[in-house]
Amino acid sequence: MERLIHWGIDADEKYSKLLYDKNKYQTACQWIEWMIHGFPWFVVATLALIVSYGKDFDERTQYGLVILNIGLYFDLIFIAILKFYIHRDRPLKTYSKYLEHTVDIYSFPSGHSSRAAMLIVMLYNWSPMYAAPFIPLPLVVGLSRVALGRHYITDVLAGIFIGFLEGRLMLTIPYGINTVFRGLLK
Repeated sequence: MERLIHWGIDADEKYSKLLYDKNKYQTACQWIEWMIHGFPWFVVATLALIVSYGKDFDERTQYGLVILNIGLYFDLIFIAILKFYIHRDRPLKTYSKYLEHTVDIYSFPSGHSSRAAMLIVMLYNWSPMYAAPFIPLPLVVGLSRVALGRHYITDVLAGIFIGFLEGRLMLTIPYGINTVFRGLLK
């Protein structure tokens, strides 16, 4: 069993480095990285929620924004706890002599991948027709993270799996949460 685990770790590092070394789309990968980065999502989602209650948007929209905000913050906290507990160094630490400035120094699991997967699950629940073209997004985000040297392949796969579960969990939050937020934001 130990040999199998060691082989898996070696293969993960080998193929992750191969994607990093063969990356010809650095700029596109960086755009993808920022497209799903947490900070813009937190700011826009929070402002949208506040505006939705101030302008009396319909309750379904308000509920969707409440669930989106809860999901984004839950994902941030849950992924941070896992990263802190697991302590897997980022690939760039071993690939490159350059220091990489990131919010966190740990790699496993990929927060970008989990966020992308969670968002697709939630969007698909609310509007399958609009979500269909974006279904590959978690995989594209994950591959770009590996190609940039931010994560290993297993970090991305774990992130996608966790994001899928988070999305399903967020969709179980009862509609009544909308009333609680309406009371807080009015």
